[in-house]
Amino acid sequence: MFGSHEQACAISFLVHLAFVPYGTPQNGVSLQQRSAISTSQSPKWTEDDERDLLAKAQAGDASAQMWLGAGYEQGWFGNSNVPEAAEHEPDLGGAGQGRNNLGMLYLDGRGVPQDYVQAYMWFRLADFSGSPNLDTAKAHMTDRQILEAEELVNEWKARKIVPKISQCPRVRGEGKVTLSITVDAYGNVSQAIALSGPEELVAAALACAKSWKYEPPVSAPLTKTVSISYGSRDCSGTESERGETESRWVLMDESGKVAAVIDGQEPPAPPYPVEERKAGAAGKMVLSVRLNEDGSVEETHVVQTVSPGLDQAAMDRLRPLKFRSPGVNSQLPSGYLYFHVRYRATCSF
Repeated sequence: MFGSHEQACAISFLVHLAFVPYGTPQNGVSLQQRSAISTSQSPKWTEDDERDLLAKAQAGDASAQMWLGAGYEQGWFGNSNVPEAAEHEPDLGGAGQGRNNLGMLYLDGRGVPQDYVQAYMWFRLADFSGSPNLDTAKAHMTDRQILEAEELVNEWKARKIVPKISQCPRVRGEGKVTLSITVDAYGNVSQAIALSGPEELVAAALACAKSWKYEPPVSAPLTKTVSISYGSRDCSGTESERGETESRWVLMDESGKVAAVIDGQEPPAPPYPVEERKAGAAGKMVLSVRLNEDGSVEETHVVQTVSPGLDQAAMDRLRPLKFRSPGVNSQLPSGYLYFHVRYRATCSF
């Protein structure tokens, strides 16, 4: 998967196959086989899948971490994106396994320029005992290049958080808190001081930062500045970092009262593709819905549009659903009811 060095890749394959991927099609195809499958046959994951995997990866789910990086590398979210894989696999994924995989990419020059210094750095950070990968890269390097790679290793360890960290718990309020933290020789945050940010968020940010675990720094104690953002703000589609969809799976009558609720498990929110968000599609959508007597959807129409693509996707998500009356022994209304969705293009504070 990551190169022609069969012995070096053996560890990679064993670790990858030990995971059961979240949301991966269960078709019995191994990762070795996947690499030889055409793009049209490869798994295709949506932006919702990507967002869900990223949230799980940031919360410390090792399987999600590995599959997020693999998805970027193999192009399962669209086109193959090695820079994204490089961003996620080492920091979130696997952790040593992701770093080993990235080292193999640089060693063979697959998707990135061949770079023995970068390969050496990632193999050192993977810290796989007995792996021949580091020696393979080292054999191609001068003493000066090895020294350069060791310096990169030290710099990376000084700034990266170990991936087994839970995200900061959500709190009420929006804004960004900037902290000065001190990391001791064991990688623990021994001190945290607030430099700026909303007063109501400072205590939560300090408590969160003190729970972090870093790679043990080469030179301790290490002081660095970090920021923790809470909430998000609306921004233009072109500058937005993410899309948020706000909806409840209920149908309202004309007075705004809940007249029907979902019968069964709620589906995911209507999709909000990146291309729609970047094109500026945002705001409130309203769809009218007429139900059959059994609660199934008879017809839907657009009352207030956001974009033709988002309108159609929301109606497609509604049509297979079934609704029931929110009251006991009460009947569903016979007229039109209304479904509301709000699409937000957001940026961090």
